Amino acid sequence: MTSSVPASIQDLPKTDLHCHLEACFRHKTLMEIGARIGKPVPADTATFRRDYLVAEPKESLEAMIAGFDRVRALWHDVPAIRRLTREAVEDAAAQNVRLLELRYSPDFIQHDRATPGFDEIHGAILDGISDAAAPIAVGLIGIIRRTLPLQEAGKVADFIISNADTFVGIDLADQEIDFPGHQFAELFERAKNAGLGVTIHAGEISLEESRRNVRDAIEILGADRIGHGLHIIQDPALIELVVRHEVPLELCPSSNVLTGSVPNIDAHPFRQLIDAGVKTTINTDDPALFGIDWASEYQLAESALGLSADNIRHCIATARAASFIDQAEINRHWPDAV
Repeated sequence: MTSSVPASIQDLPKTDLHCHLEACFRHKTLMEIGARIGKPVPADTATFRRDYLVAEPKESLEAMIAGFDRVRALWHDVPAIRRLTREAVEDAAAQNVRLLELRYSPDFIQHDRATPGFDEIHGAILDGISDAAAPIAVGLIGIIRRTLPLQEAGKVADFIISNADTFVGIDLADQEIDFPGHQFAELFERAKNAGLGVTIHAGEISLEESRRNVRDAIEILGADRIGHGLHIIQDPALIELVVRHEVPLELCPSSNVLTGSVPNIDAHPFRQLIDAGVKTTINTDDPALFGIDWASEYQLAESALGLSADNIRHCIATARAASFIDQAEINRHWPDAV
């Protein structure tokens, strides 16, 4: 894990607004689930890292998304989903994460299986959070995948909206290019009317279409936050729009390197975005899948991105204020001001 991380980072109360639940897992747990369901997982760490993780930069976001398929089959049934969720919350709390928003895609977990259904999956996740009994505020965000036909996306949206009492937000994720977000506008309007926060994956790729997705997310889909959004740095007018609407970015530095969104960590515009007045937050995206964790990502912000202690604390305060979790619930687990 992160034994070399300074105690000051380990002890820092942290936040994570952008964390995919399906990418949170322990190697040992996947081995045990795999043995139980007849899908063996390699015990050798090097083989596991090679075959199951995205621990080295990939040539494209598509290649990273494909990596999910190696672990998706192990979110196999209610006991597995409940255990994996509990451990995800416990692992975050052990690194002093005080506020954690976990997002997941019901149809992604269910894919190619008649059961468990959406209700069973969601119930298992809620039970896993409860089982953790950790001193951490946890909220769930439901994901609609851009690649779904609109009718299928509507079914997922209906499920998320009908469970607005146990979801805090809704997200649009998956491939940005060739799958514009504006076609889902009616679904997100209904979700917002149901009281759900709206976050949209956009601006993750260094292409004009990706930057246009950021504008559409704000102006058409009513985004309260943007997932990633780092490539707005290439468009001053878009930066102005984000700043004017006070839309925080859920920045995920290691993810952006590993998916090829930026060529290396030195090229990440995190610092420039802060200097431009953009609201920024520090997040892991896919921690276990990427071979990272919360302490290592905060350490990266300090050591490689050049963020000062004040910058980091401001990111944490921004995340706390921008969270979709009820502030009373956050305060119950985290009464001290940042």
